Amino acid sequence: PTSIQRPTSRCAMVSLPSLAPSSAPAGRPKTTVGRKRSAADQQNEAIAGLCKTYTAATSKLLYAFAAIHEQDSSGSGDKVSSVEAALASSSRSVLLEKMAATLSSGVEKIVRSSDVSVRTAVLKDLRVRFRPREDPTLATVGCQAELEPPAKHPRHASDEAVPPPQPPPQPPPPSEDEAVPPPASLSSVSSATTAPRDMYERLKAWEEKKQARLAKERQKAEDEEKQRIEKARAARVSSSTLYSHVESKIKRERVAVDDARVAVAETAAQEAIVAREHAERAAEHDRRQAVAAEEARRSAEAAKTRAETTAVVAKEQASTATALLEALRLKVSREAKARAEAKEIAEALGGRDLERNPMFPKKKILRIRLAEEFDGRVSAEFRQRDDESGDKGVSLLMGRVYATRSVEPQCVLFDEALSDLECARWWQRHQGRKSFQPTKMGAAMQRTRALGEGGGGKAKGPSSKS
Repeated sequence: PTSIQRPTSRCAMVSLPSLAPSSAPAGRPKTTVGRKRSAADQQNEAIAGLCKTYTAATSKLLYAFAAIHEQDSSGSGDKVSSVEAALASSSRSVLLEKMAATLSSGVEKIVRSSDVSVRTAVLKDLRVRFRPREDPTLATVGCQAELEPPAKHPRHASDEAVPPPQPPPQPPPPSEDEAVPPPASLSSVSSATTAPRDMYERLKAWEEKKQARLAKERQKAEDEEKQRIEKARAARVSSSTLYSHVESKIKRERVAVDDARVAVAETAAQEAIVAREHAERAAEHDRRQAVAAEEARRSAEAAKTRAETTAVVAKEQASTATALLEALRLKVSREAKARAEAKEIAEALGGRDLERNPMFPKKKILRIRLAEEFDGRVSAEFRQRDDESGDKGVSLLMGRVYATRSVEPQCVLFDEALSDLECARWWQRHQGRKSFQPTKMGAAMQRTRALGEGGGGKAKGPSSKS
């Protein structure tokens, strides 16, 4: 064995400041400047500190999770007896969820990291940590060995004289440090090759001898057991035939009791058979009733479904008829309303019509005087709002009367937003104005036109002059 020499330090030990000899003057304090650390050393220390902090925080979280979970599991079996206990259990659940979320977020950040090198390094380390343990591969070296059988105790004097054969000594197998020399010749190679085969043959022969010996001992033990059983049986038969003529009272009583028990058991078995048959008949009857009830239920459900379908169809038909009836009622009411409005308009306007003229777009024109009453001078025709009524959407078309040379209204202009009924009602309210009354010449012209048209009461529409 070689002794290991401790390496000697080449640098001198730095003594403490208080013990170091001072080479400076007594009035001046000695200043020592330490070695400045490099950026790499600072980075190594920072990373080591971060790793240590992360490992410690993870371990503390795991310990805290286990402790709180054990406390929560032990307390969850008991009933919550107070509000304080319920709040404590709820806070424990919140803490468990928060710790689980923190641990899972750390794993999620690593798995979802955009840096491929980080993910690769972490996953590689995890594979190494969780790799299943494999048995080490051992190098098998063939060697010849002679097994020494156990020592046998001699039974006779002749066995003591003959000593057991001793196997020849075998050289120890070479160690791993020693190199195995190559074979010197072909004969040595062949002997080394046949050595394991000879050992296998010897082991096989020993195993066959062992099995034969065990089988022989097993057979011998079985034969001895059979002989012992035969002897005991013969002794029992001889003893039973000695008192075969004697009848025991206890035996008679036991037989009677056994017969009574058998009779009771047979009666109970017969009653059980009858009860089972009765129960089977009752079960069959119940089954048939259940089947009939199920069929009745199915038929009732089918009838209910048909009735519901019929009711839905009838309801749809009723709703359709109701909608049609409402539509017809609405149509009839609209037609009646339209007829009533038309009648009211005709009565209010006195045979006049609301006319249209491209000169006045989006206007309804009600002529109150004939166009022949006016001279048709354009400079004298203009529109003005009806200040007397003040209604919105109503204006008057003025013109100069031919006979009197005065400006009078010749038409009433209604906006298109007003309905015909509103226009007629407006005329019915305001037709009594003095400015709307026809002149004598106009009344004579209207009578003449009415006689010429055969008694028609309609006034002539607006002329091209207007």
